[in-house]
Amino acid sequence: MILKFIDSMDKRSHAFRTLAGLALLLTIGIVDYVTGFEFRMEPFYLIPLAFSGWYINRTTGFVFSAIIVGIITLSDALTGR
Repeated sequence: MILKFIDSMDKRSHAFRTLAGLALLLTIGIVDYVTGFEFRMEPFYLIPLAFSGWYINRTTGFVFSAIIVGIITLSDALTGR
C-alpha cells in the first residue's frame, strides 16, 4: 500500500505535491490550535516536513520548516500560552 502511494506521488505534478504538503501542514496547524497546549502536536509537524523534503525538494523543505515555526508560534500565542 505504501509503495502505491510513493508511485502515485512520483507521477503527480510539482504544484500538486506542494499544495498537498501545504494542506497537510495547515490541517495539523488547525488541529494544534483546536487542541490547545494540553496536547503536544509538534511531532506531527514532521510529517509534512518529511513529505516536502522527500517529494518536492530541499528548498521547499526549508520553507516548510519556517512556516512550521510560524504556525507553532501563532498557535501558542492564540491559545494563551
